[in-house]
Amino acid sequence: MEPPSQRYVSGRQVSDVTCPSYLSAPSSGSGVDRSFATGVGCILMALPTTRRWLDEEERRLGRRLPGLLRNRLLRANGGTLTCDGDDWWLHPVLDETDRKTLQRSASHIARETAYARERPGFPAGAVSIGSDGNLDLLVLLPGDDAIYYWDHETDECTPVDEIEW
Repeated sequence: MEPPSQRYVSGRQVSDVTCPSYLSAPSSGSGVDRSFATGVGCILMALPTTRRWLDEEERRLGRRLPGLLRNRLLRANGGTLTCDGDDWWLHPVLDETDRKTLQRSASHIARETAYARERPGFPAGAVSIGSDGNLDLLVLLPGDDAIYYWDHETDECTPVDEIEW
């Protein structure tokens, strides 16, 4: 097995991992360099989780998550997601399997939802499943399995048309 390829950004060696754009250092030209975050490296790629931890998160939320989201979290618990062409950071479910998964899932859906519900204008009963890093959130509304984009400036929810799971 070959070792992972290494790249250098600003003279520092970095691994080939994926970062949400809001954590990445700007690159020259357009876009961002997704291999480097905050000058010290990058958040690691999401690990899979199990149905046990997914069911426990749903119990904390008081609702079942949509099937496609459940499947994505089982495969990669958190990480990046593209919705309508924009990059988002998907909140994981809390996974207490070991120290590594616990640390990577500390900002889990139930915790981030509790924080979001304290914000003015956040829809009553909504669940926060992701963030763009600019205070806007991906949400699930009560009684609906569709995913919406919540704009923190207008407090409006717009359905997401296209999701790259």
